[in-house]
Formats: sequence, C-alpha cells, structure tokens
Amino acid sequence: RSRAGRRRSISPPPPAAAADGHQARMPLKGNWMYDQLDRLPAEVVIGLAAIRFLSTAPAPRFIHVRRAAVLDWLGIVAKRAFFAVCPTVLMLFVWLLILFNHYVLTALPGQHLALPPLARAAGYGLLAVQIASYARTLRTHPGSPPAEWRSAAACGRAEHFVCRRTGRLLPPRAYHLRATGEDILFLDHFCAWLDQPIGLRNRKYFLLFLSWSTLLCAFGVAACSALLFRLCYEPAAAAWLVLPFLPLGSALGGMPVPLPAAATNSTLSEQSVASFRLSFCCATGALLFNIVALLFLGGFAISSLFMAANGRVALCPLDATYDVGVWPNLKQIFGAPVGWRWALPLAPAALATDGLSFPRNKRCDDETQPLVSQPDVDI
Repeated sequence: RSRAGRRRSISPPPPAAAADGHQARMPLKGNWMYDQLDRLPAEVVIGLAAIRFLSTAPAPRFIHVRRAAVLDWLGIVAKRAFFAVCPTVLMLFVWLLILFNHYVLTALPGQHLALPPLARAAGYGLLAVQIASYARTLRTHPGSPPAEWRSAAACGRAEHFVCRRTGRLLPPRAYHLRATGEDILFLDHFCAWLDQPIGLRNRKYFLLFLSWSTLLCAFGVAACSALLFRLCYEPAAAAWLVLPFLPLGSALGGMPVPLPAAATNSTLSEQSVASFRLSFCCATGALLFNIVALLFLGGFAISSLFMAANGRVALCPLDATYDVGVWPNLKQIFGAPVGWRWALPLAPAALATDGLSFPRNKRCDDETQPLVSQPDVDI
C-alpha cells in the first residue's frame, strides 16, 4: 500500500451525524481549555486577534512610539481598575468565586440544564445590587469632624474627649486611624477585606453588601443543588455511576449487575461521559464553596446587623452606652424614615445623627458625665 493509502487508513473517522441531520461539532483539540475557547463567540475571537495584531504588528517609528505610549496608558488604567475592584487578596477570592459560579451555572451545562429565565434574572439582580453596595462602600468616605466642630470643641462648647494616642479632641464614638491618619466619625471597624474604614457615612452600604452577598451565596447553593439534581437524570450519569462497579460485582459473587437502559444506549459516547464528569465535579465544588461562604458571610452579616440594631460597634461590642432602641439605632445608620430605601444602596434621606453627638442610654451613664478618655481599643 502507498503512503497516502496508509495515511487515509489511520485518519480518524468523521463525527457522526446528529438526530436532526446536522453534523456534531467535535472539540478543537480534545483539550478542556481548547473546548472552552471554542465556546467563545466568533466576534470575541476576532476582536482578540485584532487587538493582538495591532499591538504587535511591525510599524514605522512614529506609530510605534505612539502605540507604546497608548499601551503604557492602558496598562496604568488596567492596574488602577484592578486594585479598585480588588483592594485586597481576600476580595480577589470573592470575585473568583462569583466568576466560578457564573461559569458553572451558565457556560458549563447544556441548554437543557440551564437555569430558567426567571431564576437567571433573580441571580443577575442579586449580583447587581451586591456590586452597587460594594462600590458605594469603597467610594463613600466614612466622615471626619469638620473644622467648625474642632473650634467649638477647643472652646468647650461641644461634647468631646481627648484621644489617648494623638491628644486631639474627638467627638463621641470617633477614633483616630493610624492606617489612614484620619479621625473617623462613628467608627465601627477597619475592614481588612475592603482595606477601608467603616463609619458613619458608609456603614449602611457595608451592611447591605454583607446582606446581599449572603443572599447571593444562598442563591448559589440552591442553583448548584438544582443543577446536581438535574445532572442525575443525564444518560451519562448512569454510565459513570454504574460502570465502575461492574467488575467489582462480577469479581465478588458473579452476580450480574443490571445496567440502566440509558447507559447501554448506543448513542452514549466517551465525550458525553467526560462532559458529565466535568459538570458534576464543578457543580459539586461550587456547591461546597457556596456553603462555606454562606456560613461565613451569614454569620458575619447577622452579627453586624445585631450590633447595629443594638447601638453598638465592632470595636466595643459590649458597650451599650448609646443603645436607645432598635429603630432609633437603625435610623442612625440607614436614615429616616423607614422605607424601601433601606434595602438599596441609595443615599439615606436624613440620618438620625450627625456623628458629632449621640443620644445616650439613660440606664448606663448619666448624660451630664463628661467624656475624658477614649475606650482602650488600639487600631
């Protein structure tokens, strides 16, 4: 036989035609990464190729200089955008978990396993409100004492205490942060996840970010559980779950193990079994990650909301000096009146306090007792 004949004899067979008459699309290289790249729309691939060509193609010197300047500027913008979205490594894990959930629930399963349109709209709505709350938390300054108050405090006309580290006059419930060098009004804590102090102006957005993130994790748990439940009815599921145990059953007692009809179907291929394995493993991993995040964020959100309702802060969780009732305490954070604006990352209509003076719990201290020192908290 000739060399051409031998090449024709060892060439792989063409893909089988599908039931609807169309030829089934085979993986590009039989590799998972290439399979995922093959899922990208043609417009995205063409755009990436065009960007790569424009940034590396040979060009005259004046065009090369301008192109280098533009690429440097784009690099600086991308770096600033990255650190604006991920101020810490911990937040990078949060966004990676969200992207992994999006991949598992939208790109990984087939069309028959996709989420219903209403459930998908609910998931995107939760994600949008969470991102908006996160952005408002980072972009809203927690508040600092104005210069007019400092003048009044120096003359003894405003309630104040002396900071034990800096010797500066501060309003009640205010602290001096060494990390930022600022005096923060109504400071709750310095968040290591966001690298941001949480105080008077942005505590509402922080609590909303925790609450909506908890609901998003609960949605991820429910969606991944539903995906796993639907995957169990895949034809490849019967093959993967039953076939490995056939040799074991024959070796132990020679008892024939009944194989489901779905697994013995001639249309079942190795590619479908491999696709099921990938979907099953990714959905299981996403479910476990969402459960861990739900327990962590849920506990943190409940604790933070409980302290806010009881007029306390994370720096002094046992201090009930300024606890004046659940609704008055919440109005100091979410604003007045009570309404639908509390649940959305919108600027409160009017806070019940200006951060310079607070009503005190008459059961704890006499309101006329002056504040002379700061609570023993090192931040």
